[in-house]
Amino acid sequence: MLAIAERRMLAHDAPARLLFGEIWKNRSNALRSQGPLPDSLEAAQIAEVFYESVPGSEFDVGQARYTYAAALADDSQQGGT
Repeated sequence: MLAIAERRMLAHDAPARLLFGEIWKNRSNALRSQGPLPDSLEAAQIAEVFYESVPGSEFDVGQARYTYAAALADDSQQGGT
């Protein structure tokens, strides 16, 4: 029931979606240095989805995409896949 309420709130609350995007973007950055690469990439993708759901948030979408790319770049520099 709580999950349904949260989804309904997010559906109509742009500031909340931007906040969740920021949280997921920061999580991706933290995982980039501490966690496995797939988790960091997934978090960046989730951030992008939240940002894309808010009209006029193109800059934030770009930041999420940059976070994704930075994680890939860090991994390749460290000899990852």
